[in-house]
Amino acid sequence: MAIRNWTEPSRAITEKTNQAIISLDLECTRSPTIVHVVEGKHMKIGDLASVTGLSVHTIRYYERIGLIPFALRDASGQRAYDRSILDWLAFLGRLKKTGMPIQGMLRYAQLRAQGAATEGERCELLVAHREAVRAHIAELQSCLLALDAKIEGYSTAPSSSRGKTHAEPHESAESGQPTERSARARRGTGKPARARPAHARGD
Repeated sequence: MAIRNWTEPSRAITEKTNQAIISLDLECTRSPTIVHVVEGKHMKIGDLASVTGLSVHTIRYYERIGLIPFALRDASGQRAYDRSILDWLAFLGRLKKTGMPIQGMLRYAQLRAQGAATEGERCELLVAHREAVRAHIAELQSCLLALDAKIEGYSTAPSSSRGKTHAEPHESAESGQPTERSARARRGTGKPARARPAHARGD
């Protein structure tokens, strides 16, 4: 009766298992090392900071929290960013400038990293943000109209009153400064009462 040798198959299974573990470890590595960095296609962190206007600290922070992918490393261990990240950083800058909170930016970045399957969710997120931006613009427009009206009032005021520095009643109340009337009242209470003339008292 022939005895089957299970040594080789078990060794093959073990090797495959080890290869799978190694593969998973490499996939989870945050900053893999690349030996050959293509000149002109990759940028060091200082160059990326100069081009985008972001500080080196900000770029590292974005990388740490997951807003941008972890950078590759060149042969000397320095970060090497693909130039394609420039468009993404520019878009993040627009989101930030229009008031999107960091949590919203992170959510969008996470959806983006998942690929085309999340396009619908990304669109909904941007639509909601657009509505918030429009509401903010409308609020700013209202404030701008109020400023225009105030400036127009000053420009049409008589020339004799343009040099006066007295605040308007409502402006005095808002600033906490006393009005002219209240100032006169306080000055009056600080003086002793005058003695009335004899003829005025009927003596």
